[in-house]
Amino acid sequence: MSLPPNPPGLPEGSQLDFQRLLAFPLESPARMLIAIERHLHNVREAAAEYPNLNQEMARQIAGRLRELLSYGPEMPQLHQQWVQAAARYFFLNQDNGHDWESWDGFDDDLQVVECVARALSQG
Repeated sequence: MSLPPNPPGLPEGSQLDFQRLLAFPLESPARMLIAIERHLHNVREAAAEYPNLNQEMARQIAGRLRELLSYGPEMPQLHQQWVQAAARYFFLNQDNGHDWESWDGFDDDLQVVECVARALSQG
């Protein structure tokens, strides 16, 4: 079984993780929203141990993912897969760098989410 392609312009350092996350089965948007809230809870909890954790950027990414997950059943399956892979990328703490250890740890997550958003707006 071949996996769907990555969205155009996906940052090179994120491509392997993103491709692996595309293999996950689609969940309902409601389940993905619950997972986003759970991850934000984990981020808040981790802030005491990781003082450089950028909670504001995590909230920004979560908000953008909520918007992207508001798609209806008419959205093409490939686009649904991209949105859910972007959300799952956000859930990874150790992706292109550890999200919690530095102020810019979520930069790659934001780049992935914005890449998916651009791809969706173009097609």
